[in-house]
Amino acid sequence: MHPFLPVLSLIFLLSADLAMFFLRLNAGHPEIAPHTGSIYTIVVICLLIGSGLAFWLRRYGIRYASWAAILSLVAVVALGFMGG
Repeated sequence: MHPFLPVLSLIFLLSADLAMFFLRLNAGHPEIAPHTGSIYTIVVICLLIGSGLAFWLRRYGIRYASWAAILSLVAVVALGFMGG
């Protein structure tokens, strides 16, 4: 296992959180509104890659990445239910 893999997992999870936060702030903007579907796709793909890698890293005893994946999923769902 490469030592950068936990960091890569956290980068994907953080990018999903930040993309969802960006979408929540700018969803009504006329230049962003037509692209909300693709931004949701980016969020889902980043969550899948980051959380999949995090839970795979549990095999090597790295547990903090899986907890970060759970917190990231909770943050994305909370941001998704905020305003619209």
